[in-house]
Formats: sequence, structure tokens, C-alpha cells
Amino acid sequence: MEDTKVAILLPFFNHVSSSRRIEFLRSIDSSLTKGSLILVGNAEVPSHLKLENSVIISYKHSNSTADAFKDAFRIGIINEANKFVTFEDYSIQNSKWFVPYLILSNVVESKRRSLLDTLLIGFTNLLSFRNTYNIFSMNRIFDIEAADIISKSNLGGNIAVKLTNLLNEHNIKVTEVIRKDKESPSNHNIMHSLSIVRDSISKSTVIYGLFGSLSYILNLLIIYLSLSFGLLYPIAFFIGQETSMFSNFILNKSITLRSRDISLSTFGKYNVLVSIFVLLDLFLIWLIKILSNGVISAGSTALVIIPTIFVSIFSTMTLNKFIWSRNTVKIKS
Repeated sequence: MEDTKVAILLPFFNHVSSSRRIEFLRSIDSSLTKGSLILVGNAEVPSHLKLENSVIISYKHSNSTADAFKDAFRIGIINEANKFVTFEDYSIQNSKWFVPYLILSNVVESKRRSLLDTLLIGFTNLLSFRNTYNIFSMNRIFDIEAADIISKSNLGGNIAVKLTNLLNEHNIKVTEVIRKDKESPSNHNIMHSLSIVRDSISKSTVIYGLFGSLSYILNLLIIYLSLSFGLLYPIAFFIGQETSMFSNFILNKSITLRSRDISLSTFGKYNVLVSIFVLLDLFLIWLIKILSNGVISAGSTALVIIPTIFVSIFSTMTLNKFIWSRNTVKIKS
């Protein structure tokens, strides 16, 4: 803690009443060490306010959320801060949330999420190769490396989601703190929810889909060639599936996620999970064929396609959670 210089980021403090500003600033100051910074955006701070441990720096910014935060990070870096704290809200109850976690490098903390938020988190995790719970929270601590990356980035859209994407892209490990004492209110409308999902789509999402399609085509090609050489279908299917899984694993591990650490244990887990879902797909097709007395009509074809689509979505979510997700450590408070 002795070498830690904290910068408190309050870019939209102008949305807080004058009396609550003073109360909030005093509450934060009592938790900080000498030489800490409080960066206040677009808000006047009474000249008579004297803080014991902190220096207040006021700055002006456009009302762009991303620019407001990036400007604050830049000012903190210039003033040699090495820990940066942001807030989900400016309530007195939330003013000291960061105190127990300053010994950690990068932290995100939030209360228990509602059902709607949980569903949105599931979709954003699916699209962004994460396994995070606190995507929407701005109760965060950033180290100097993360702050420097953010200050130089082209952030836009939903900043909380984009920050999570950005740290993942640079392989920055984040510790999540999940508070169980109270549930966060959900205030999403449909358009806002869609924008959150949209902002989660990244270059990795597109590449992942492309590699999945190529692996599937390779699977069909290998099966066709194996059958043409006279191999039995179960053997041809096994060879095609293994070739497809191996190529998909290598491509996604080395290119999509930019990792050269390709271990046998990780590939083993990947192989087992994918095989389970492939067998489930085959079982569904067999079951529907039996139920339709062997006649695959237009209606029964839909019965085959719909459940296999759901199996595919669930398998992708499972792979993202247990194989591809990264840089997240969860702790409960």
C-alpha cells in the first residue's frame, strides 16, 4: 500500500447535488492515503472544502462517456497514479467499495444480478469468449497497465461491456467480486439490451464462426474421402470428427485467442466436451427418426434441426465457459 498512489475517477460528478458531492468526497478521502487524487469531471467543487488525504483535480470533457473516462485516465497517469478506481454509482453506501481490494491489480465488483442481467451476461459471454459475471458494473479498480491501454483505445458504445472486451483482448487478468447481500436493480429496455449484445460482438466472434464453418466443411470432406476408400461409416465419422475438432482447436487457440500454450490436458477436455455434444446430436437424430417411423418429412426435419441448433448453442457456451474463457477469477463477498 505504501507504493500505491490512487486516482479516484468521477467523470460525471456534475450529476450529483452539491451537498452530496461534499459528503461523498469526504467519505472517499477518509479511506485514502496521503497524496491520492480525485479527478472530478464537469463539476464545481466548493473552494472551502479541504480534504486531508487527497488532491482534487477538476477537468472538462465532452459528454461522451468513453472520452470522459479516457481523459480521466490520462490525467491520472500524468500525475503518476498507479491505481484507478471507478464507481457504479455515487451513493454514500458505495463510496468505500474499493477499500478491501486495493491490494489487487484489476478488480470488478457488483451486487447479485437480476434474471434479465443474467441472461444478457450469458449472451455476451457467448459472443466475447468470457466467463464474467460483472460485465455491467463500473465498480472497478485498474492498474497502470490497464489504464494506459484504456487511455489510448477507441472505446465506444456500452463502456462497461467494452472495457471488459478490451482487457480480455490484451490478456489482462481480472478478479471479480460478487456481493450476495443485495440484488442490483435491472433497468434495461429491449433496445438497450440489444445494444449490449451488439457491443459484445468482436473480431474474435467472427473468426470463431469462420473457423467453426471451415472445420465443419473439413469434417464432411474427410468423411466423404474415408467412405470412398471403403471405410465403414462409424470409422469414417470418427476420423472426420477428430480431424475437425483438432483443426478447430488449433486454429482458435493460436489465432482467435492468440495463445501458443496448447496443452494436451486442455485439448483432452475440449475433445471430451465436443464428443459429448456430437453424440447428443446423433442421439436426437436417431430418436426423431425412430419416432417418425424412418420417414423424414418436412415436419420431422424441423424437429431434427431445432434441437440440434439448441445443442450447438449450449455446446458453444459450455466450450466458452470451460475451455476458451480467460483472465477472470471470481471471489464471493
